[in-house]
Amino acid sequence: MSKRYTFSDFVKFHKGKGFGICKIENFNQEEDWFEYFEYILAEDLPKGKQPHHGQYEVFKTEQLKKGKMSDIIEKVQITKLPEYVQMKQKKGYVMRQMYVQREFMPILKSCFCGQYVNPDQVLVLCSQCEKAFHAECLIKKLDYGIVNCDTCREQISNNVIPEHIKKNLQSKNSNLIDQKQYLNKMNEQKNNIQIEDDGEEEIELNVGRIDLDKMVKKIKTKDEYMPNTIHVIQQSNIGNENSKINSIYKEAPIAKINTNELLKQPSQPYSNISTASIQKMKAWVEKYRQMEQNISNFEKKRQEVREKFFCVIFYGVQELKDMWQKDQNSINQQEKEIITLSDSILFQYIKNLALDIEVFTHIKFNVQHKGRLETHYVDRCKLIYLHMKDDKNFELRRKVISKEFKAQDLCTRDERELYNPEKRKQTQEIAMRVIELNQKDQDDKEKITKDMEEVSFKEYKSINEEVQISQIINDGHSQKNQNKDKLMGYSVEKSLSRFKRRIEDELIETERLQILASIEQYHQMR
Repeated sequence: MSKRYTFSDFVKFHKGKGFGICKIENFNQEEDWFEYFEYILAEDLPKGKQPHHGQYEVFKTEQLKKGKMSDIIEKVQITKLPEYVQMKQKKGYVMRQMYVQREFMPILKSCFCGQYVNPDQVLVLCSQCEKAFHAECLIKKLDYGIVNCDTCREQISNNVIPEHIKKNLQSKNSNLIDQKQYLNKMNEQKNNIQIEDDGEEEIELNVGRIDLDKMVKKIKTKDEYMPNTIHVIQQSNIGNENSKINSIYKEAPIAKINTNELLKQPSQPYSNISTASIQKMKAWVEKYRQMEQNISNFEKKRQEVREKFFCVIFYGVQELKDMWQKDQNSINQQEKEIITLSDSILFQYIKNLALDIEVFTHIKFNVQHKGRLETHYVDRCKLIYLHMKDDKNFELRRKVISKEFKAQDLCTRDERELYNPEKRKQTQEIAMRVIELNQKDQDDKEKITKDMEEVSFKEYKSINEEVQISQIINDGHSQKNQNKDKLMGYSVEKSLSRFKRRIEDELIETERLQILASIEQYHQMR
């Protein structure tokens, strides 16, 4: 082939009766093949092109495909939205989103008007987070006072909008007003002026109609199909942006995820592999970096995270190779298939795995914040990286490489599942010790409770016995008094009866009757 291509080139290639667009990930010109990720046009999406899709907007897909180098037509240019907006003359294609697992990432954010922006419209970017707004919507918003970006809360002033955009929009609005006034005037003349000659009337109306059609066509063109003659030059301080993003990494709190202990561990990085393997890893990382050059500052920060994941995955792959060379039965069949891949395919495998880990973590913790890295995202990436980098944690690297731990699960797994075996054992021992102490405390508590219950029972029994004795004594006294009363009553009755018999025997009738009457009276009184 006369043209030479390299990694990360965007190219157009023959696809069926039409053409496709892709990015070269790997190739062999002599064997006439290349691997690529396809970038599909909006028309090829399942739901077709939407009003907010640009005419030359493309979407990156996740499936790695293979094609022939001879099918490549030419190189093309694909840029991000900020760079696309800055172009004085639009060329190539623009990409804002990826189409992964039938979903768009990241989620688009609407303008102040509630509508998504179209790359072909006149746009103004936030100087901090690079969110795009309709120029007209922003100008109208600024007329009412201070405006803050609804994503990063950065204050937006009139200085963000270049003068040529303001003048062009003002001239557009004035032209629209003039056109409407002209239309109204022509309508009034047509209704008020009476022309006697039918021929002249027909000629004048025809001439007027032609002019009106042109005016309406111009207005429609400016309203709906505005040509790309106005461009926005982003006014942002890149140095300040980098410093702010770097400050997020430096100031990110890590106490919640317990990474302080890992940071304190002094160890030589990648001590389980040879120096030659480390040099090869650095060369592959540099190759990966060269493939991702044409990206924004924000994407560069994400790329740095992917490179770190790339390093620790390569570390695990090299450990598996060394283990296999010592003992071929020490790894399973799936691991053997991975480490025996050719260098180009293995490079792509590690690259895709690192990309998956970062992308899923970004979706989980940072998808709502396009222009800055959230603390939760930074913390989680740091947590995964530190545990995978741990020389004692070959087990974790092995599970990630064989996809026993899937990329989408790493961002949600409990940190204890990521520990190395030694630390996991220590953690389990501590947990068992805590359980034993808790059990001992529980036993002591139960013993104290039991002792207290026994003491309480003895006290209750003693008190009860005292009450019973007191009650028996009281009952004895009452019984004795009753017996005494009965005895006294019995003695009185007996004495009276003896006295009666004696009276009957010794006294005369009259005395006897008087005494008996007195006794009866005594009985009645009782």
